[in-house]
Amino acid sequence: MIPYWNIPTLPLGPFTISIWGVMVAAGVLVGAWIAGRRAGERKTVVLDRAFLIVVAGFIGARVGEVLFYDPKFYLANPGEILKFWHGGLSSYGGFLGAAIVLWWFYGRGSNTTYYKLKTKNSFWHDADALAWGFVPGWLLGRIGCFLIHDHPGTLSNSLLAVK
Repeated sequence: MIPYWNIPTLPLGPFTISIWGVMVAAGVLVGAWIAGRRAGERKTVVLDRAFLIVVAGFIGARVGEVLFYDPKFYLANPGEILKFWHGGLSSYGGFLGAAIVLWWFYGRGSNTTYYKLKTKNSFWHDADALAWGFVPGWLLGRIGCFLIHDHPGTLSNSLLAVK
Protein backbone atom coordinates (compact mmCIF):
# COMPACT_ATOMS: atom_id res chain seq x y z
CA MET A 1 0.00 0.00 0.00
CA ILE A 2 0.99 3.60 -0.58
CA PRO A 3 1.91 5.19 2.77
CA TYR A 4 -0.16 8.06 4.10
CA TRP A 5 1.77 11.26 4.50
CA ASN A 6 0.83 14.78 5.41
CA ILE A 7 2.59 17.50 3.44
CA PRO A 8 2.64 20.64 5.60
CA THR A 9 1.56 24.01 4.28
CA LEU A 10 4.00 26.90 4.06
CA PRO A 11 2.85 30.12 5.76
CA LEU A 12 4.07 33.12 3.78
CA GLY A 13 2.92 36.32 5.47
CA PRO A 14 -0.86 36.61 5.12
CA PHE A 15 -0.91 33.71 2.63
CA THR A 16 -0.62 29.97 3.08
CA ILE A 17 0.97 27.97 0.27
CA SER A 18 -0.26 24.39 -0.06
CA ILE A 19 1.04 21.59 -2.26
CA TRP A 20 -2.36 21.52 -4.00
CA GLY A 21 -2.01 25.18 -5.02
CA VAL A 22 1.56 24.61 -6.18
CA MET A 23 0.49 21.64 -8.32
CA VAL A 24 -2.49 23.51 -9.82
CA ALA A 25 -0.25 26.48 -10.64
CA ALA A 26 2.28 24.10 -12.19
CA GLY A 27 -0.53 22.52 -14.20
CA VAL A 28 -1.66 25.90 -15.54
CA LEU A 29 1.90 26.91 -16.46
CA VAL A 30 2.84 23.58 -18.05
CA GLY A 31 -0.47 23.39 -19.92
CA ALA A 32 -0.09 26.92 -21.28
CA TRP A 33 3.51 26.28 -22.27
CA ILE A 34 2.58 23.11 -24.16
CA ALA A 35 -0.38 24.80 -25.85
CA GLY A 36 1.82 27.70 -26.90
CA ARG A 37 4.44 25.36 -28.34
CA ARG A 38 1.81 23.41 -30.27
CA ALA A 39 0.11 26.56 -31.61
CA GLY A 40 2.97 27.60 -33.90
CA GLU A 41 2.27 30.93 -35.60
CA ARG A 42 -0.98 31.38 -33.62
CA LYS A 43 0.89 31.19 -30.31
CA THR A 44 -0.16 34.68 -29.18
CA VAL A 45 -3.83 34.06 -29.96
CA VAL A 46 -3.83 30.67 -28.23
CA LEU A 47 -2.03 31.92 -25.11
CA ASP A 48 -4.31 34.95 -24.81
CA ARG A 49 -7.33 32.71 -25.08
CA ALA A 50 -5.81 30.13 -22.74
CA PHE A 51 -5.45 32.80 -20.05
CA LEU A 52 -9.13 33.74 -20.30
CA ILE A 53 -10.14 30.07 -20.47
CA VAL A 54 -8.21 29.37 -17.24
CA VAL A 55 -9.84 32.35 -15.49
CA ALA A 56 -13.30 31.22 -16.67
CA GLY A 57 -12.43 27.67 -15.61
CA PHE A 58 -11.65 28.76 -12.04
CA ILE A 59 -14.81 30.86 -11.84
CA GLY A 60 -16.84 27.94 -13.20
CA ALA A 61 -15.11 25.58 -10.77
CA ARG A 62 -16.20 27.69 -7.82
CA VAL A 63 -19.75 28.10 -9.17
CA GLY A 64 -19.87 24.34 -9.73
CA GLU A 65 -18.77 23.69 -6.15
CA VAL A 66 -21.45 26.02 -4.80
CA LEU A 67 -24.27 24.67 -7.01
CA PHE A 68 -23.44 20.95 -7.26
CA TYR A 69 -21.81 19.93 -4.00
CA ASP A 70 -23.18 21.92 -1.07
CA PRO A 71 -25.86 24.42 -2.14
CA LYS A 72 -27.64 24.28 1.25
CA PHE A 73 -24.49 25.38 3.07
CA TYR A 74 -23.90 28.29 0.69
CA LEU A 75 -27.55 29.39 0.83
CA ALA A 76 -27.28 29.48 4.62
CA ASN A 77 -23.84 31.20 4.45
CA PRO A 78 -23.76 33.37 1.30
CA GLY A 79 -20.61 35.15 2.50
CA GLU A 80 -18.71 31.88 2.01
CA ILE A 81 -19.43 31.74 -1.74
CA LEU A 82 -16.55 34.06 -2.64
CA LYS A 83 -14.14 32.59 -0.09
CA PHE A 84 -12.52 30.13 -2.48
CA TRP A 85 -9.48 29.92 -0.20
CA HIS A 86 -11.62 27.93 2.25
CA GLY A 87 -11.62 25.16 -0.34
CA GLY A 88 -14.05 23.95 -2.89
CA LEU A 89 -13.53 23.82 -6.64
CA SER A 90 -15.33 21.46 -8.99
CA SER A 91 -13.58 20.11 -12.09
CA TYR A 92 -16.89 19.76 -13.90
CA GLY A 93 -17.82 23.37 -13.14
CA GLY A 94 -14.39 24.37 -14.46
CA PHE A 95 -14.99 22.44 -17.67
CA LEU A 96 -18.33 24.21 -18.08
CA GLY A 97 -16.82 27.66 -17.50
CA ALA A 98 -14.02 26.94 -19.99
CA ALA A 99 -16.51 25.59 -22.55
CA ILE A 100 -18.60 28.76 -22.32
CA VAL A 101 -15.54 30.91 -23.05
CA LEU A 102 -14.50 28.62 -25.92
CA TRP A 103 -17.99 28.94 -27.37
CA TRP A 104 -17.75 32.71 -27.02
CA PHE A 105 -14.46 32.89 -28.91
CA TYR A 106 -15.16 30.40 -31.66
CA GLY A 107 -18.93 30.26 -31.86
CA ARG A 108 -20.67 33.54 -31.24
CA GLY A 109 -17.66 35.73 -30.59
CA SER A 110 -15.29 34.85 -33.43
CA ASN A 111 -16.57 37.75 -35.58
CA THR A 112 -16.61 40.30 -32.75
CA THR A 113 -13.25 39.58 -31.15
CA TYR A 114 -10.26 41.75 -31.97
CA TYR A 115 -8.43 38.75 -33.42
CA LYS A 116 -8.68 38.29 -37.16
CA LEU A 117 -8.91 34.57 -37.74
CA LYS A 118 -6.35 33.97 -40.47
CA THR A 119 -7.26 30.45 -41.51
CA LYS A 120 -10.51 28.72 -42.20
CA ASN A 121 -9.69 25.95 -39.72
CA SER A 122 -8.43 28.16 -36.89
CA PHE A 123 -10.85 26.59 -34.39
CA TRP A 124 -9.50 23.09 -34.97
CA HIS A 125 -5.90 24.28 -34.94
CA ASP A 126 -6.35 26.22 -31.71
CA ALA A 127 -8.46 23.51 -30.08
CA ASP A 128 -5.77 20.96 -30.89
CA ALA A 129 -3.08 23.12 -29.27
CA LEU A 130 -5.25 23.78 -26.21
CA ALA A 131 -6.11 20.07 -25.85
CA TRP A 132 -2.41 19.16 -25.82
CA GLY A 133 -1.94 21.55 -22.91
CA PHE A 134 -5.16 20.64 -21.08
CA VAL A 135 -4.37 16.99 -20.41
CA PRO A 136 -1.00 17.38 -18.61
CA GLY A 137 -2.25 20.54 -16.89
CA TRP A 138 -5.29 18.77 -15.46
CA LEU A 139 -3.14 15.76 -14.54
CA LEU A 140 -0.83 17.93 -12.44
CA GLY A 141 -3.83 19.50 -10.69
CA ARG A 142 -5.29 16.08 -9.93
CA ILE A 143 -1.95 14.96 -8.52
CA GLY A 144 -2.28 17.95 -6.19
CA CYS A 145 -5.69 16.60 -5.11
CA PHE A 146 -4.06 13.22 -4.42
CA LEU A 147 -1.26 14.77 -2.37
CA ILE A 148 -3.71 16.46 0.01
CA HIS A 149 -5.95 13.36 0.16
CA ASP A 150 -8.88 15.30 -1.27
CA HIS A 151 -10.78 12.24 -2.53
CA PRO A 152 -10.42 9.49 0.07
CA GLY A 153 -12.56 6.89 -1.72
CA THR A 154 -13.48 3.62 -0.03
CA LEU A 155 -11.56 1.10 2.04
CA SER A 156 -9.33 -1.16 -0.03
CA ASN A 157 -6.50 -3.66 0.34
CA SER A 158 -5.14 -2.93 -3.12
CA LEU A 159 -1.44 -2.26 -3.59
CA LEU A 160 -2.40 1.11 -5.09
CA ALA A 161 -4.56 2.15 -2.10
CA VAL A 162 -3.33 4.69 0.43
CA LYS A 163 -2.84 3.18 3.87
